[in-house]
Amino acid sequence: MKTEKFVLIDSNIYISLCFFDLDITNVGVLEKLGELLDQKKFYLLLPEVVELEFERKFNEKISFIETAIKQLIETINKSKDIGSNKAKQNLIKSIKDSRSVTLSDIQKIKEEVNGIFLNKNTIRDGLKLTPEILVDGYKTFLKREKPYKNVIDEKRKYDNIQPDTLIIASAVNYLATFDKYKLYFSTGNPEDFCEDSSVKDKSKLELSVNIKSQFEHIRYYYDPLEMLNENFGASYTKKIIDEFEVKRKQDSNYLSASLISTFAVPPGGDLIIDSAQINALNSLRVGGIPGTISSYNIRNGLTGLNVGLNTHQCSKCGNVFQQPDNLINATSMRSGFQCPVCGNFDII
Repeated sequence: MKTEKFVLIDSNIYISLCFFDLDITNVGVLEKLGELLDQKKFYLLLPEVVELEFERKFNEKISFIETAIKQLIETINKSKDIGSNKAKQNLIKSIKDSRSVTLSDIQKIKEEVNGIFLNKNTIRDGLKLTPEILVDGYKTFLKREKPYKNVIDEKRKYDNIQPDTLIIASAVNYLATFDKYKLYFSTGNPEDFCEDSSVKDKSKLELSVNIKSQFEHIRYYYDPLEMLNENFGASYTKKIIDEFEVKRKQDSNYLSASLISTFAVPPGGDLIIDSAQINALNSLRVGGIPGTISSYNIRNGLTGLNVGLNTHQCSKCGNVFQQPDNLINATSMRSGFQCPVCGNFDII
């Protein structure tokens, strides 16, 4: 008898593929997922709760970015420390331009996700939310068994039917009709699903005994590309991943320098950037890659005004990159630039 293979992916993975907010391989996963589905290497299970959660979280994140960027622009307009009005407008234009590119890129990725959802080998029938599934989720709450999460937040303490419980209940209900199968499950939320989420090596995480006992065969993966590679031969070569990492570092460094250099004001300055605005700026992209901005490098790392870009080359690794031409590293008082790839300060 043939053993059917199924893949189940949590909504937080799909969200990360759009917004790069989990420490997983985000690049190329949707492309490989689509190829393998087209080749019928497995069937993708899409519980209705995952689709609903994806839409809700996606819209919430877009709204968050829009609101935080709007507030940031208002803060810049009110600041007395940035300099001339022209400097303010140039900075605001940079942010708006990056915002437009970012939202366009994110929307394109969302369309890829929707394409996966509509693939002929994606299963939605039989995975709808039903009264029976809701009852099963409620029973998990009553037993306080994983993936139920004990919510401390007062506003959510009565959440007795949680999405995670419904994902598992939906999969269990659907797969009950199969005699032999293998299920591969990827979620970026090991705290709710795994026996011991404190394990540092995420590739060694194990699902809770309660969850495993409900399936004939289930294997957990934190990283979706690792799951596809290990079970379906979907590996990217090390060269491709290394090239992506170099580009990510270059782009995030450029973005931090060009948009954030102005925000590090002298002591007593009036420009305040809150965590929401920092997170929104982290979502902005150059070449489709998110930046890496922190409150530390805003307040302590870079000062000066971005008045133009010059091209530089690292004397150590040969990397060519652009930086604003009057940046000064305020922390070390070192004038000059640091290579975004190898960290070398000896720049040509």
